[in-house]
Amino acid sequence: GDLGSEVSEWRCPCNVITGSVTWTDGMAVLGRSASGHAVQMDAAPAVGGSGKGATPKELTLLSLGGCTALDVLSILRKMQVPFERFHSDLEADTAEAHPTVFTEVRLVYHTEGAGVEREKVDRAIQLSQEKYCGVTHMLNKTARFVVLSDVNGERNRVYHGDVKIRGQERLANSGSTSEESCAP
Repeated sequence: GDLGSEVSEWRCPCNVITGSVTWTDGMAVLGRSASGHAVQMDAAPAVGGSGKGATPKELTLLSLGGCTALDVLSILRKMQVPFERFHSDLEADTAEAHPTVFTEVRLVYHTEGAGVEREKVDRAIQLSQEKYCGVTHMLNKTARFVVLSDVNGERNRVYHGDVKIRGQERLANSGSTSEESCAP
């Protein structure tokens, strides 16, 4: 990196994630991770972008989806749940004024397969949300979460409100509580 003396000497390199972002043209930039992957980003056309890539907030939402999906898949495999298909749908509301942070995030996990037990799927989702997913814990500083689980076409609410952080529960239940209005 190019951070030089700005980086503290005490920081363990195993806990540091690095990347770079380079302007390409207009409002478009190319992000590169230390692992060698690249992602094109652009501003929305309404604010001068040209649609050459996902917006940073779209990528943040996808990062959340990827982080929690990898947790859930890993936990389901450890539980020996015989799933055949898995995907999640995500939706986020943003604040109207700057900074336009996420204020509510809605996730629906879809799991399919003969012999899939709802209790195990819901427990895997709960563990991801409450213990493992670092992106959830970053975003829950500003957003409340509505988490639903769809197992073989039957939907169930797993969590509604603020995500619990290591035994500490933040106040919940502000805003809509209607399951129909929360499903993406």
